[in-house]
Amino acid sequence: DDARYSWLVLIPRRDDIREVYELSADDQATMWQEATEVGHRLMAHHDGDKLNLATLGNQVAQLHLHVIVRHQGDVAWPGPVWGQGTPQPYDDTTLSTYLATLRDLLTP
Repeated sequence: DDARYSWLVLIPRRDDIREVYELSADDQATMWQEATEVGHRLMAHHDGDKLNLATLGNQVAQLHLHVIVRHQGDVAWPGPVWGQGTPQPYDDTTLSTYLATLRDLLTP
């Protein structure tokens, strides 16, 4: 919940998966293809400078892939987004609007 970055988390629909290597080769390929497509759409929509993809699981063990659009000059640039400054939560109206935008943007 940080409006400073355009950020999604992809979670494979597989039970008890903590690491990428626990996925089948087909599921690994699907995850990478989906992350690439989502990232491409987000980058185009937000006119991003760099796409960050990361599988950090230090706080949540379930395998998940962060898809983060970065802009030169954002508050964490050029470093990682984690632990930088104070998160700015979305207000209800902005969040609802942004979620609707994402649904339209990511619908095939």
